[in-house]
Amino acid sequence: MKIRIITANMENHYLLPENLRKKKYYNKYTKEEKTQHYWYTLQRDSEVRDNNDFIVKSLLSEEKPFDILVLTELQTQESDRLENIFKEKGYQYIRPVEKVPGRQLTTALIIKNDIIKLLKLSDGKTTTLLQEKPMHLRNCTFENSFFSFSAFYPFPTSENKYRNAIREREMCKLFEVMKKNFESNDKTYFYIGDFNIDFMTDDEKSNESNKKISSIAKKLPDSVNSWNFISENSLEYKYSHKKFKTKLDYIFTNAPFVSVDNSPKPYDTDHIFHIAEVEVEI
Repeated sequence: MKIRIITANMENHYLLPENLRKKKYYNKYTKEEKTQHYWYTLQRDSEVRDNNDFIVKSLLSEEKPFDILVLTELQTQESDRLENIFKEKGYQYIRPVEKVPGRQLTTALIIKNDIIKLLKLSDGKTTTLLQEKPMHLRNCTFENSFFSFSAFYPFPTSENKYRNAIREREMCKLFEVMKKNFESNDKTYFYIGDFNIDFMTDDEKSNESNKKISSIAKKLPDSVNSWNFISENSLEYKYSHKKFKTKLDYIFTNAPFVSVDNSPKPYDTDHIFHIAEVEVEI
């Protein structure tokens, strides 16, 4: 049986007014700046919501519908609303085990109810592979004895050394676990999302942490990486981040790839949606 998978990065970040950008942390704002920040954010939330609605409706109305969708860079305040939309259309909406507090970026795994039934996933359990805080809020796994689906949106490197250390530990752990699971081949695994690292491009300017993570990721078999199967007719794109022209969005699986492509639709987001069709045994 063939299943169609899409990883879609939502457009949820936006540049604050210049006077607010000068102060990196909200707790350093004056009372007037906090008020300005509140009204600006409220206005942008409305614009983000409208854009995300357009993206979701477009994906749901495609001539060739998706069976599995992973949303990344998703604002938590959007998750409840989007869950209702997908449920009405016959999909199960899976999110991180621990409820994400406040305003955070997270991920979600959406699987068509028909696929849940065919793959006997009705007894599936939701778990967390990357458990160190706050990375635990950016991944979720839904699995049974035969299939395992994981969605990821790990945070990128930043000026915060504490978060960078967590990212390095968890990302190294992730690729080690993936390597082990693909070698064991004890079930069909899927690891999908925006991994915020391009380990396929050798970049001398890459920081040491990314180089360390990449050295482990490169040990994965070529056969499990969607980018090794992308169509030669896939637009002009050989990347998923429009500005930096890097491969950040991946679909890893030990199910055979039938086709891999990038979406030809120019959604209002800084990523190109990555699409794969794979063959699974039922």
